[in-house]
Amino acid sequence: MNPKIFNVEADNVDLEFTQGDTIDLSFSVKKNNVVYDMSGMTINMTVRTKDINNTIIRTLSSDGTSPAISISTSTLHLVSLGFTESGKYQYDIQVEDLSDEILTIVRGNLIVVKEQTV
Repeated sequence: MNPKIFNVEADNVDLEFTQGDTIDLSFSVKKNNVVYDMSGMTINMTVRTKDINNTIIRTLSSDGTSPAISISTSTLHLVSLGFTESGKYQYDIQVEDLSDEILTIVRGNLIVVKEQTV
C-alpha cells in the first residue's frame, strides 16, 4: 500500500450560512504545524457549484482596494455580504506567497440554508 503524499494537506471545513446573512469568519493558519506568517501574501476564496459545470459563483480576495479578506500575521479574516441563493456549493481558500507558490489551506462544502423570514 502506497502512502498518500501531499504538497499541502488542506483542512476540510464545511461551512453553513443562512441565506442573506453577512459572512464573518476567521481562520488561524499553520504550515508543517508551525504558525504561518501570511503578511504581504494574497488570499483568494472561490465558491463553485457542485454540479458537473463547477461554475464559479463567488470569489473573495485580500487583493484590491476593498478586500473581503484581511490578513493579520497568521490569521485570515473574511467578511462578505451573504449569499442571495440557497444551495449546496464547494469552496477553497488559497494563499499565494511572495514567490508565487499557491497553497490550498482550507476547502470543503458550503451550504446556504434558505432563510425563514422574508
